[in-house]
Amino acid sequence: MRDSFHNTSRSGSDLYLRYTIFFAVHKYYSKTHSIEGAKLFSLRSEFIMEATVKEEKLDKPHAGFDNKAENFPVTDQSKEGDNLPDLGVEPAQDDLFIRFSGGNIIGEQEFIERSLNENQFFLRTIMENIFAMKSALPDEASEYIKQLDEFQKRFEESLNRALHHTPREANAVKKLNEDSIQLLYEAAEFCEKVFRDNVKGKYRGFLWTKVAEHIRREPLYVVKILQRLNKRIERPIREDIVEDDEFYLKIMAEHTAFLVHFLDMDEDELIELARLFTLKFKLLTLQVRNIEIEPPSRSAILSHLTVFRGATITLHNFLVEVSRLAGTGEIRGIVDPNLMGHVTRQAAKYISVLDRLEARVKQVH
Repeated sequence: MRDSFHNTSRSGSDLYLRYTIFFAVHKYYSKTHSIEGAKLFSLRSEFIMEATVKEEKLDKPHAGFDNKAENFPVTDQSKEGDNLPDLGVEPAQDDLFIRFSGGNIIGEQEFIERSLNENQFFLRTIMENIFAMKSALPDEASEYIKQLDEFQKRFEESLNRALHHTPREANAVKKLNEDSIQLLYEAAEFCEKVFRDNVKGKYRGFLWTKVAEHIRREPLYVVKILQRLNKRIERPIREDIVEDDEFYLKIMAEHTAFLVHFLDMDEDELIELARLFTLKFKLLTLQVRNIEIEPPSRSAILSHLTVFRGATITLHNFLVEVSRLAGTGEIRGIVDPNLMGHVTRQAAKYISVLDRLEARVKQVH
């Protein structure tokens, strides 16, 4: 019997969009004669077509699908409200409960390495978000700008600590996580206030409401990651797939949506590509939510992670090329190469997250 996961996630419009992105990319690079850019996307062409063929095969009943594959356990997940979570609320830490529900307790060395990596990446990312928010606010928002300057300084100090002044010892790393959690939570509360005032129209400038919402969401995601690491918790794989993929797919969709507005209105081809990527990642975000409703088999999970990776690698290559074109002045608009570096690094980060999730899925027996 055909798996219900494929019924909801494999659609003709999705495959059509994949082809559309591919041919639109080549149309753009053929027109601009960008040899390096054409090579970047030519390298992805075989992958895109191969992934599409695999999806078409999976759409056929019984094709390439193991009906005896084990399903991941279903667990209820509480829905988060609009309010910020209580800082004192941390994940469950009972070893028996975690193992019974399909999770793991991570070892000390993995705890140290992952904690340092997450701190080094996200402290820099959120510091850049704060700089972007500060740059977009109008002069009359002087009090907000002053507080953002202070946050930027604190994040820079914390990043320097994570990079150069944290011994690779469990206690030192745990203390780093605790201090980062406090800083991130304070930043999240502040960004929440800026967001709500922006919605009310108190301050606007060039800070779009969607950008403010985008910036306020990320610190809370990192808080949860560091809290779990400090408890040495690795949640059941299905829960991590739903939360991590939904977070990153939404980030990717929003980054390309923002890029549309940073490009000059005459950059028709690049704007078209950015919009196609936005639509693609919005569709993928809807697909990953299906996992929360009805868990698919291991083979279906791996298939979807492959699709997510293929889309993200293609997006990453696109962002690298846009960054190069912006740096050499070959495209018009207000595209800052530093901003492009920010979004390109997040795409690369997501690829590494997908690699880790895939490795965990393959370990499930």
